[in-house]
Amino acid sequence: MKSQIITFLIAFLLLGCKNEKKTIFYPSKGTFKNKQTIQMNDMSSEEIIRRYERFDYSNENDTLYSFSLESKINRKEVAMFPRSLGLIKSKNILRISKDSISAGYTKSFGFEKLDEILEKFYLNNGKDGNFSDSPEKAILMIEPSVYKEKEGLENRLQRIVDSFDNLNSKVEVKLELYIVLAVPIPKPPPPTL
Repeated sequence: MKSQIITFLIAFLLLGCKNEKKTIFYPSKGTFKNKQTIQMNDMSSEEIIRRYERFDYSNENDTLYSFSLESKINRKEVAMFPRSLGLIKSKNILRISKDSISAGYTKSFGFEKLDEILEKFYLNNGKDGNFSDSPEKAILMIEPSVYKEKEGLENRLQRIVDSFDNLNSKVEVKLELYIVLAVPIPKPPPPTL
């Protein structure tokens, strides 16, 4: 009888456990609500640039670009916003290039210092003029040098999200991760004489 109960419990646990991955949304689940989501995972850098150059800001409340990151235990959906989010102070933007991180007007750091810089950037609260005024105003901008290669964007995003999750686990207030893709600005046409 005892062995039957143990067998039943083991079978129940094995059959009852689902292997569904939990989905985590960045900056939040509400960002994705009632939006047409366009996945960027399979886009080339040329396609990303072309779509962002033609982004229809009149329909920006209907469309959202996102990138999916998969792991063994969960799936992360990262919203990728167009460059034009209105007027933003330079110190509220942390620029991420292929091999460095730039904050404010003058500070530049190696990408290996991401954890340290991300913490200082988000938790600065206006103390250092080169870092964000507050966590609510903090924006990460990924420069084109990162996503010229698809693996570059995916690897950088994974590293950024992991670092952000680590920081978020240390603070009392939930932080939100806003990522903007910088698109090269086309040269203006020559002046007409």
